[in-house]
Amino acid sequence: MDINKKMGCRRRIPVFGAVSLPCLVSALLFTVVAVSCHREEIPKRPEGPIVARVGNDYLTLAELKESIPAEYSDVITRDQNVLYVRQWINTEILYQEAVRLGINEEPVIKARLERMRKDLLSTELLSRSASQINIEISDQAVREYYESHREQFVREYNVVRYEDIVVSDVNLAFEIRRTVTHETFKNAAKTHSKVQGLSESAPYVALDAVPPKLRTAIMATTVIPSIIGPYGTEDGFHVLRLTGKFDKGTIASIDEVRDEIVSRLSSITQKDETERFISEIRAKSDVEFNVDLIPGVGAVTQEAPKQEAVKQEQPKPAAAPAPTPRPATPAPKPVPAPTPTVPVQED
Repeated sequence: MDINKKMGCRRRIPVFGAVSLPCLVSALLFTVVAVSCHREEIPKRPEGPIVARVGNDYLTLAELKESIPAEYSDVITRDQNVLYVRQWINTEILYQEAVRLGINEEPVIKARLERMRKDLLSTELLSRSASQINIEISDQAVREYYESHREQFVREYNVVRYEDIVVSDVNLAFEIRRTVTHETFKNAAKTHSKVQGLSESAPYVALDAVPPKLRTAIMATTVIPSIIGPYGTEDGFHVLRLTGKFDKGTIASIDEVRDEIVSRLSSITQKDETERFISEIRAKSDVEFNVDLIPGVGAVTQEAPKQEAVKQEQPKPAAAPAPTPRPATPAPKPVPAPTPTVPVQED
């Protein structure tokens, strides 16, 4: 007989020894997992200078610099950066409080977040697709669009087009006026003018934007093209080569609206290419559209299949058709020329 049983005694063993082996292993595993989870919840402090911190979320100096678009990196002010960081802190404070309250787990919010995620990814895909499209608008396409939409390009102001030579010496101005011709005007401007940058085709500008002294002379000129001057203003003496003058309500020339037409045709082409890209993906996708189940007042404005379920298993579309111009917007207002407006009489 066991002496311990006989004497009514039990052996004394270490405390953890009273715990069964399976329970001990489970307890140790739980401890390891708990410690690991606790460590994962605390992000590692990032390397490099830290501009701001809210709880365990950090904004580093490198992240701040990366958030600034490259084209603005040289002009953004320190105050603007400070404002951005303050907004970052406010956003983090509100975000962390929302998570603490469990708002992110609410079904409606989770659905909205998922919708935003899908919108972001689909928009990014379209953006990447668009960046690979090389749109070139030919002169012929511009002319055809102009001829088909001439009535849309009505001038809203009296406009003029002229080239300008500006010098400081009145005697030089008169010498230029005496010797210059239409063929030599640009070369004379490059040689003598204080204001450089004459283009091959000077833009049309609103007559009201021209300095009063020059405006009066232009209005009095009836022969186009014509070289007139010199006229004294605040910034010097002007010799003008007037090449165009049109009244409000007349049809703008194709040169005046070329940039607008190119912009319109580019938008049309971009839209067509986007629709073609979506059609190609749709042709490979499993899509079901139960149009008859959609609620709302009124009939469907475009033709739609009448069956209960439309299974879109169409072949890949052929080459996209030529763009069809859409209704265009009115022609843009002429941009005023930034020339001085105070005349100096030197006749």
